[in-house]
Amino acid sequence: MKLLMISGLTTIALFLAATSIPRAHPPSVSRTSVAEMPTVQEMQKVAQQSKLPVEDFEDRSLVFPRETQR
Repeated sequence: MKLLMISGLTTIALFLAATSIPRAHPPSVSRTSVAEMPTVQEMQKVAQQSKLPVEDFEDRSLVFPRETQR
């Protein structure tokens, strides 16, 4: 009976502790922060400028003979 009481009180204490913890809410988006965001065209322009060069690398997951490059 003692074990049942201890486990019941522990369960209640854990439930109260879990429900009393305040939850963090995401910050609301204000109009000033939306105005400061770059447009889609600006982001695409930056992405085109920072493209990496295409590099040839060895993929060893499949082993097939490579065609000779001329």
